[in-house]
Amino acid sequence: MNKRHFKKSIIPLLGLCATLSFSACTEWTDVDNKVVEYPAITEQNPELYAQYLTKLKEYKESEHKAMYVWFDNSIKDATHRSHHINNVPDSVDVVVLNSPDSLISRELEEMQELRDDKGTKIVYSISLESIKADHNALIEETEEAKDLAIEEATKKAEADLNAAKEAGNENAKLEDFLNLEEIEKDFIIPEFEDFLTEALQDQIKIANKYNYDGIIVGYVGKGTLHMFPDEKKKYTETENLFLGLINSWIERNPEKMVIFEGKPQNLINKDILQISKHIIISTHTASNSANITFEVGTAIAEGIPVDRFIVTAQVPSLDPNKEEAGKWANGTLAIPSTATWATGKFTYTIAGMGILDVNTDYFTQPSIYTLTREAINTLNPSLK
Repeated sequence: MNKRHFKKSIIPLLGLCATLSFSACTEWTDVDNKVVEYPAITEQNPELYAQYLTKLKEYKESEHKAMYVWFDNSIKDATHRSHHINNVPDSVDVVVLNSPDSLISRELEEMQELRDDKGTKIVYSISLESIKADHNALIEETEEAKDLAIEEATKKAEADLNAAKEAGNENAKLEDFLNLEEIEKDFIIPEFEDFLTEALQDQIKIANKYNYDGIIVGYVGKGTLHMFPDEKKKYTETENLFLGLINSWIERNPEKMVIFEGKPQNLINKDILQISKHIIISTHTASNSANITFEVGTAIAEGIPVDRFIVTAQVPSLDPNKEEAGKWANGTLAIPSTATWATGKFTYTIAGMGILDVNTDYFTQPSIYTLTREAINTLNPSLK
């Protein structure tokens, strides 16, 4: 199907089904909190809806700017539509689950529905920086626990020492009652390389366990230009270990999608970028368009494909204490502003954008997922 014919065929269906879907939720609540039942869209016109789903999946396979959304699925006892994965806008291409493990049957069913009916991909992130943060947290927790154990053991040893001396043992010493080496054996912290290997193996298993469509490989790293030789050697070994385990999984699962997120310019071995569907540049903290341009510009280096960049923005927070979240310095909302920026002309290709905290956008007025839908329409105006 050529692109012009495809647009003409899907636009009426998208428009009509969107109209139906807003009036076809199974439950709506009026001002008196009375639940009113409406027939689902599949009951109103199942034939039309089937055509719509077919065109929707064709659209996602066609050339367009992709939409990624990060979904908080930490709430398992869903009490609101914003908790349901399958309630994100139909035109979303990829859903990233923030809590990828310990999925319940409801989540698995909703994931399968999105995948089968709407052609939506479900992925999760494996981040080197997150694993480092977990290791640092383990070190801190272990050190605190060890200090507490030593403190308690020392108090007991001192009490035992005093008791021994009162019993007439004047030659007794504290070390007779306190064995620090024995205590420290209970608080051994694994080396980062061992911790990384175990954490990676556990996280990679999740992809096949829950039949994810792929993974996001998160890697920020740092510049190596001014590193001392020993520092660069250690840095290279860590990268090789991380990417080696990832690449081993990729080779065994060629059907799975791979996406890179972070700072590609800091990779020593950039081969993984060639097989990555997209390269996500985190711009959700940008305060203006110049910040986004800078972040993408600095990500361009030798060996980095420039035809697949994704930029990100954040939904404004519902917390009144976080009024700056999701906004640029001039007060404009980051999502529509980023989407507009992404439609510009560059020497590189902006292949789409990603939205963080998408669940919060469910509550954006005047409709559900207002900012996400607006961004999709801006990126792909043929859908309007």
